[in-house]
Amino acid sequence: MSKLTQSELLNNAFKEAVHREEQRLAFYTYLSQTISDTRLKEIFNGFAGNSQEQLKQLKTEMINFNIKSS
Repeated sequence: MSKLTQSELLNNAFKEAVHREEQRLAFYTYLSQTISDTRLKEIFNGFAGNSQEQLKQLKTEMINFNIKSS
């Protein structure tokens, strides 16, 4: 079995990170839209905002490393 190159590892790591962050964003957005408690709604909106920022950073770095999202 051949080893992955550094480029392939980087590619896989970033794509997996984006995938997981998109799942977190969807989950926190869903919670913030379905929970009626305003304090919890604010907390989950904050989590969703953090996930949105993380996605933005990840996608910027993917561009910098010339990794194409699929």
